[in-house]
Amino acid sequence: MRKTFKVALAALFLSVLGSASNADAGPLDSPGAQKAMVCSACHGFGGNPPSKTVPTLAGMDPAYFKQTITAYAEGKRQSPEMEPYAKYVLEFGVDEIAAYFAAQKKTAPTKAKTAPK
Repeated sequence: MRKTFKVALAALFLSVLGSASNADAGPLDSPGAQKAMVCSACHGFGGNPPSKTVPTLAGMDPAYFKQTITAYAEGKRQSPEMEPYAKYVLEFGVDEIAAYFAAQKKTAPTKAKTAPK
């Protein structure tokens, strides 16, 4: 009986996965969404931080995001907290992650200052 239940559950799961379309896409279905999850610990889900002391990534210009991440990864912009995460972003898809954050709606202003372009 348990095996039959597991097989039925697996078949249901696979049919749901197979029937998903772009119209059915959820908040984590974009190419950069899952890669950007590591950023959510500080910058909040979708780049909207819970604190006004952390920069908002939602709605950020992709070119500025990539420039800033590169500067952190190369040590040109000093931040012991950001450097390892910036290297992760460069390694696993800075373009997809930048596009993901650019597409997110900014829900709250931040008081954190960003470097001039």
